[in-house]
This record gives sequence, structure tokens and C-alpha cells, in this order.
Amino acid sequence: MPELQCLTKIKVTVEHAFEPLLCRAQVYDSGQKLRFKVVDRDYDTAFEISDLQVRDLVGDTYLSDIIEQARSRIEARRHRLNLGP
Repeated sequence: MPELQCLTKIKVTVEHAFEPLLCRAQVYDSGQKLRFKVVDRDYDTAFEISDLQVRDLVGDTYLSDIIEQARSRIEARRHRLNLGP
């Protein structure tokens, strides 16, 4: 898969992984790193991470692990976040 397609796939995967919450992913450092932020319904930060190496995210396992860790942290803070029904 060409690099641009790979970056796009990773970004889209991350952004859709937290629906219905809003997630914005950003590739930076000349396409070498990724950061993403998930916000609750009040636009308060539910989870944020940066400095993920894109080359490490190409394999589905590590990306899936990061998403699951983020979901777990968000769920653990559920009582303090406005996540909706």
C-alpha cells in the first residue's frame, strides 16, 4: 500500500474508532508521527496521545492495541465525561 494511502487508512481508522465521540487524528513530523484527541459531548478531552510512530502503526496489532487502551481509559473515566447514553 502506498505511503499516502497507508497514512490515510490509519487516520480514518483512528477517527472512526471512537464514534459517536469526536476524534481528530493528525499526522505530523513529515508523516512520521501521529497524534489524536478524543473529546466528549461537551468538547472536553476524553483522551489524548501524541508522538506515535507511524511506522509502528502500520501493523494492525499495535494500532488496535492503542485504540483499545484509549477506549479503556475513556470508559474508566465515564462518570466524569459527558459520553451520552
